[in-house]
Amino acid sequence: MIPLKGIRRTASILLLVVASITFGARICTVLYFWGWMPRSPQPQTGRIYPATAAYNTLVYVTAGQLRWENFLEHYMMTIVGVGVVLFVIFILLPAARRAGQW
Repeated sequence: MIPLKGIRRTASILLLVVASITFGARICTVLYFWGWMPRSPQPQTGRIYPATAAYNTLVYVTAGQLRWENFLEHYMMTIVGVGVVLFVIFILLPAARRAGQW
């Protein structure tokens, strides 16, 4: 294992924190939708937008809740994925080359 120093350590900690917060928020949101959101549309409360919850359950949420779910699912997951790829390309692979492992 390559010891992490300086920028590598900071980048890995930052990436782990962002990934943990993103996955935690996604799991909490999905479980919250599953436990508390209605299974049929309720126009009187504004819950008319279909969203997925835990165990592939279809629930109906408000527009703001749908925007939050889309933000987590699309934007934050993309940011974490790109961050992992960039971390590997710019930090781990050059360190492995310098250490003679690749």
